[in-house]
Amino acid sequence: MQVLEYVGLDSKFRHRDLKNVTLCSIALFIETERILYSSIELRKEGQARKLLYALRACPRGFLRRKYVTSIHVSTTNNTLSMVNEEFFLFTIRQILKLTPNLLDLAIRGHEGTDVLMAAVKNYPFRLRSLRMKHCYGNLTPLLIAQPAITTLQLDLSLSDTFLASALYLGGTLPHLEEIEASPQVLAHLVTGRSISRISTVVNSGSDIHDLGEALSKFATPTRVLKMRLCCDISANLLTPLSRNLVDLERLEIYQSEQDRTVRDPTFLVDD
Repeated sequence: MQVLEYVGLDSKFRHRDLKNVTLCSIALFIETERILYSSIELRKEGQARKLLYALRACPRGFLRRKYVTSIHVSTTNNTLSMVNEEFFLFTIRQILKLTPNLLDLAIRGHEGTDVLMAAVKNYPFRLRSLRMKHCYGNLTPLLIAQPAITTLQLDLSLSDTFLASALYLGGTLPHLEEIEASPQVLAHLVTGRSISRISTVVNSGSDIHDLGEALSKFATPTRVLKMRLCCDISANLLTPLSRNLVDLERLEIYQSEQDRTVRDPTFLVDD
C-alpha cells in the first residue's frame, strides 16, 4: 500500500524528497495526506494493519479518517493463509468502523464477506457505491443499512443465498440509479426501481430474453446500456429490446475492455 509509504510511515527513501517537502509545510503535508488517503487499495494483512495504525494514531489519525472516501479490498492473489485471512478480515472490519466519509467500497475475491457484514450496524459511513466481485455471503444487512447507495455491482448468480431476501425487500436501496449484474439477476431485482444505467454480460440468447424482461420492469426509462457479448448474437435477438429502449441515449457493445464500441442506439429501434 503506497499511502503509508508516501507520508513516510513505511519509507524506503524512495519518496524522501516528498516527505521532506511536506515536513517543511504543514499545509502541504495536510493536503498530501488528504489526497493519498482518499482512495486506498488493500491486498495484504500487513497493509491493512499499517493503515489501521495510521487511522488510530494521535493526533493525525482523527483527520486521516475523514480523508478516506474509497476502499478496495482484494485477496484474488490467494497469498493469504487461513490465519492471515482471518486477521485481514478482522482488521478490515476495524478500519471500516473508522471511516465516516467512506463513499465507495469494493470487495473482490472474499469468501469471508459475512465477517465484514457482522459489524454492519457499527459502520459510520453512508455508501454511494458498492461493488462485490467473487464474493459469497449474505449481503442483506449491508444493503438494508446503506439506503444511500446509487451504484451497485454484483458478480452473483440466482443461487446465491442473499438474493432470496436482499433486494426483494421493500424500501431497500431507494436511490439506486446504476446496476451491473447478470441478466438473470437483473430480471429479479429491478422491478419498479428507477434505474437508468445498466451494465451486463450476455452469454447466450436466453440472456437477451432475461435482459428484455428486466428492462420492461424499470420504473424509469433506461438511458445507458452496456453489454459485454461473450457469444455470437444475431440482430434478430437484439431487435426486440428496442421496445424498452426508446429513450436510450448511449449504448456500448463490446467483447472485452479493449474492444469497447459505442453504438448509435437508434440501430435497435424498429421502423
